Amino acid sequence: MPPRRTDKKATRIHVMLDEDELVEVDEYFHDARLKNRSEAIRTLLKYGLEVHRSRRPMGKEKPEPM
Repeated sequence: MPPRRTDKKATRIHVMLDEDELVEVDEYFHDARLKNRSEAIRTLLKYGLEVHRSRRPMGKEKPEPM
């Protein structure tokens, strides 16, 4: 289940994707049965940030590269 939006104020940003990235986002959007691309991108971003935080060793500013 995708994470739920909070009542925090949203800020609009513009992101440029190449055709392959957009196809992947759209496939995720349809597979996850989300409402729109924006929700898909927010969900993927949140998942990516969770992975990023989980890879950060305690006491270190930067995570190890993937």
